Amino acid sequence: MVVPKGNFGNLLAAYYAKCMGLPLAKLICASNDNRVLSDFFKTGVYDAKRELIKTSSPSMDILVSSNLERLLYSLSGQDGALVKGLMEDLSKEGNFTTDLDLSPFYSGYLSEEGVSRVIRELFKKGYLVDPHTAVAYGVYESYLSEEDSGRKGHNS
Repeated sequence: MVVPKGNFGNLLAAYYAKCMGLPLAKLICASNDNRVLSDFFKTGVYDAKRELIKTSSPSMDILVSSNLERLLYSLSGQDGALVKGLMEDLSKEGNFTTDLDLSPFYSGYLSEEGVSRVIRELFKKGYLVDPHTAVAYGVYESYLSEEDSGRKGHNS
């Protein structure tokens, strides 16, 4: 499941559904140039101390996702003290580092140039997509093309 990231609510809902047994292989967090969650899933470092970039996908132009705390609570086995400490670090320092298991998620980002490329390519094929969808599509392309991935996607 690929979701363009904003406040992370839709992908968090997919994570909960996966935890309840929905057979989702991987949850894919697609970010734009702001890529704070994309970087977090790759490194375990949530760093909001960066300039907010205004993009063509404005609902994704967010540095602190409002559902981050809920995700951390679930990933930590409902460890409220740990989550409180991480969120305090984020509030005071602008970042935190965690070793929580982030493996249910794949993340990637698509630059503004990539968004334009995807919109152009899909339009030539007869599909008109918005910038948010272009971000998701472009990150999904990256997910499928990773070396030795062996992944198969549904193309229609």
